[in-house]
Amino acid sequence: MDIDVTANETLVTGYKSRQVSAGLAYEGSWAAIRGGIMKNVDDSGSPVMLSLGASIGDEVFHLDLAGALAGSAWQEYDNATFPTDGTLTLSIGGSW
Repeated sequence: MDIDVTANETLVTGYKSRQVSAGLAYEGSWAAIRGGIMKNVDDSGSPVMLSLGASIGDEVFHLDLAGALAGSAWQEYDNATFPTDGTLTLSIGGSW
């Protein structure tokens, strides 16, 4: 769980962020999976975001895929419903 105690300035003039988030993760020897929920409580119009991620690899090399969708804000377009916000991230990392 993570709670921003104070509002933070962003790169957007006049827009502040104060995130509250919580999640769970399972980490095995070669794989991990995680899920969570987050909300910018400083902006009443921001949606609740649901996140899910997974990674494979060891201590030296890993591949990670993560995504988040607006769980509380959906919009209809051409007879289909879509979330208003979302992200998808693929990363490759390593350490030595």
